[in-house]
Amino acid sequence: MTSPMYDVVVVGAGPAGSAAAITAARAGARVALIERGIYPGAKSVYGGVMYLKVLDRILPKWREEIPFERWITKRQTMVLNGSTSVTLIYHDENWGQDPYNGVTCLRSNFDSWLASKAQMEGVDLITATTVVDVKFQKEPSAPVLGVILSNSDHAVGCKSVILAEGALSLLADRLGLSSPNKSQHLTLGVKEVLKLDAATINERFGVTYDQGVDIEILGGLSPLVGGAFLYTNRDTISVGAIVSLESLKRHQVRAEHALEQIKLHPSIKPLIKFSTQVEYLAHLIPEGGWQDRGTLMDQGVYVAGDAASSTLAAGMWLEGVNYAIEMGITAGEHAVRYAKGDSVGDASRLYQDAVKRSFVGKNLKKLRYAPEVMLSEPIQRTLPIVLNKSIGSLFTVTDPLPKPGVTKAIFSAIKEAHVAVVPTVKALLKTIWSFK
Repeated sequence: MTSPMYDVVVVGAGPAGSAAAITAARAGARVALIERGIYPGAKSVYGGVMYLKVLDRILPKWREEIPFERWITKRQTMVLNGSTSVTLIYHDENWGQDPYNGVTCLRSNFDSWLASKAQMEGVDLITATTVVDVKFQKEPSAPVLGVILSNSDHAVGCKSVILAEGALSLLADRLGLSSPNKSQHLTLGVKEVLKLDAATINERFGVTYDQGVDIEILGGLSPLVGGAFLYTNRDTISVGAIVSLESLKRHQVRAEHALEQIKLHPSIKPLIKFSTQVEYLAHLIPEGGWQDRGTLMDQGVYVAGDAASSTLAAGMWLEGVNYAIEMGITAGEHAVRYAKGDSVGDASRLYQDAVKRSFVGKNLKKLRYAPEVMLSEPIQRTLPIVLNKSIGSLFTVTDPLPKPGVTKAIFSAIKEAHVAVVPTVKALLKTIWSFK
């Protein structure tokens, strides 16, 4: 039995799923948005800096409506080594004004808001329900018959399906759409949300009212491979570490160990003192990017968001929600055409080509080698040592000895790091080439 009939069923009410549902509904499709959590965002433990200008395409008044925490006006890149750190700070007050740049949001709030916008377009939101499979029929022109639910003995009928189920992508795996190498590029993010009153946050981070700070961190996680972050919410601070699953397995270290290392570092500890933990969260992140996108469409089933490894993890650029939304919009547009029989030519190729032409495809392809470089030995171990040691040497007054000079300071730091000069230079050139 297959009932009721929808044109498009979207699996997952995260940013990609809700954006896809909004787009498809506005194109005249009958849409169901199915979420396994008890409400949209209930299963989303990520919450961080979002870059949401992409919402202009579907929700031009989003800046006035989103449940935001703070608009980011300070962006910092901090490199840790031992008890020292080197930090690059960029501060722009204009980022706190329309059209803004980045914003911190709590995903439980943001996802619920975006899903409510889909409901306003006539989308049927079905929560606390898991889609376990897609039902097909032997009809080449319309193979999708519906989706099978875990709590029902019948299928929900539809003509097309959009999988926006997140990093685990169980359905995409089941249907053979995921990249076979995706599991090799998964990282685990662990985060604590720490309670601290807004006035104290403003004073410590040098911001006012709804302005916020984003600190991206490299180093300080040895022996693990990864990075860390700290960002301000309205009256909480989120601090976390992102480590590769492979390094966790190899060193038999729990991810919480990495987080504690970051919290105890002298450059971080004063920022979070006197705070109290209100949440502890963990989240898988697909960092393979373009090379792990898998099959984006087959037999009327489209893949979008984290399920298609759309996260950009390229050191200075850590973006996911905006990429998921853009991909969701594109999937919504193409799924409707497919459901209505309006697709001309190879529907799979049309969708993949559209993704390639978008900023998602262009950036992920351009920076396809960056995730591998960022997790490499030269970046993870050598760079933090050399940068901190050389800067420390230059800033340390050595009277009555003469100053070392920049070149000597750098080469002394390289020697102290016990690395050969030639491989280090090659690694530097590879890094530059990866970000060309």
